Amino acid sequence: MFFHFAIHLTAVLLMSLGCQRGNLTVDADKTSEFNQEALAINSPTDQECQTFATSLQATLSTADLNQANEKIDWNAILDRAVQGIPCKKIVADSFRRGVIQSVEGNTGITAQIIQQLAQGGDYRYLRTHEVDGQKRVLFRMLLANDGGVNYHDMILSKDNEGQVHAVDIYVFASGELVSQTFRRSFIPIAAEGSKSMIARFTQSENDFVKNLDKIQEITTLLRAGNYLEVDRVYRSLPESLQQEKSILLIRLQAAMKVGNNLYEEAIKDFKRFHPNDACIDMLSIDSFVSKKEYDKAFECIERLDNSVGGDPYLNVMRANAKLIQQKNNEAKKYAELALEKEPDLFPGYQVLLNVSIADKNYDDTVSVLNALKENFEIEFEDFTQIEAYSDFVKSPQYKKWIESD
Repeated sequence: MFFHFAIHLTAVLLMSLGCQRGNLTVDADKTSEFNQEALAINSPTDQECQTFATSLQATLSTADLNQANEKIDWNAILDRAVQGIPCKKIVADSFRRGVIQSVEGNTGITAQIIQQLAQGGDYRYLRTHEVDGQKRVLFRMLLANDGGVNYHDMILSKDNEGQVHAVDIYVFASGELVSQTFRRSFIPIAAEGSKSMIARFTQSENDFVKNLDKIQEITTLLRAGNYLEVDRVYRSLPESLQQEKSILLIRLQAAMKVGNNLYEEAIKDFKRFHPNDACIDMLSIDSFVSKKEYDKAFECIERLDNSVGGDPYLNVMRANAKLIQQKNNEAKKYAELALEKEPDLFPGYQVLLNVSIADKNYDDTVSVLNALKENFEIEFEDFTQIEAYSDFVKSPQYKKWIESD
């Protein structure tokens, strides 16, 4: 899909913790409020936040996995994840070792970012800001292969030696903290290690543990492409679980493949249970564009823009939507606005190139090609082999451009 956002729903419920996904809302307050006083005391300055962010971005770009992992305090994230869950120490310690081994390995979050960068993706620091007294740095992830976008909002704190680390990460596409993802995975493990603690769970937590087999089943069905079966099993879950964001996202991804009324119903239910969640705007854009409901798509982009505090890339999304509508002048305007704020935003140049070809304005085509050559290490394809460029290669502008190369 044109605005595909790549919902990487993984088997985090099955203890595969390499990706960020899901939510157990009953625990959100426990993790988000953990050690707030310590975070405030150890809060870095804005300059320290910026130094951390630019250093992390540079480290990821050089594919230094070990150094990148050192900038994230996984133990602090796990402290937040297990806060308030009674269990045997041996169980908690085993869980902690397993998670750290996974997240710091080749399937962890930092490794995935490095892999995306190697494939042509982009991971960029956008800004420092503050949420509930916590200093955060916001990163944008542009996926390499499908044009997807995601945002990571890292909560920062200084350790006893004054070093700045990320102590949690809010993932916009899932609408939750990584610690919450880990927490959900820990609950059934803790329950298995101590059956007596189940009585201390909330109703939602009890339902989660009791229906873990079904939750694992819908994950397996999604991977196998049995999308209608995902919906059937979802409907058999208790009401408390049908409202859980992680499960709704699994259902939504399956419904995307089926389309029609099933997708519309899944979107409607998500909005009903999580009306103010930014991730639903990200997930809804595809649907509105495919149905040519462009005003609604633009409303989603606008809300997403407000949620992240502004991002030039979202003007590229607006530009692409206008290009689909064949409103080329507006598409060009939005692309230029994006590049004005972020001159090395490659997708912005792609829009301008597409507009110039559609308008047969080959002076602009050459100008964009020269800008791409100047700003990026890029090898152009053989335009004579691309049908969309057939008129361009017949033009005097193309001949002059080739001769000047």
